[in-house]
Amino acid sequence: MATAAYFLCNRLVSKASPGRTVWEVGSFFAAWLVAGLHAALRPQRAAWHEQIWIAAAVFAAVPLVNTSTTGRGLPASLISGDWVFAGFDLTAMATAALFAMSAVFYAKRGEAAV
Repeated sequence: MATAAYFLCNRLVSKASPGRTVWEVGSFFAAWLVAGLHAALRPQRAAWHEQIWIAAAVFAAVPLVNTSTTGRGLPASLISGDWVFAGFDLTAMATAALFAMSAVFYAKRGEAAV
């Protein structure tokens, strides 16, 4: 989640903004803090399940924000052969999919344990 928060901050904070790197690093550690507080306040099983889904959602948001802030969405990157941007978006999408599959697996496993 923290890595995805960093990537989102990188796209959402203007390159001209003073202290941009402070915002990026701050978003990374803020995500850790929020995740830690969430885990401390929720039952363990619920916190795991919720945070896996949150991670899936945040990583899925990365290519969407990338498209809206750069004009270099996945289709445009693939067509132009820009494999750096395409690879980044595909990796974020794959990571989101893996987190989502993990959340479904975890939920099924939890049901079987009850």
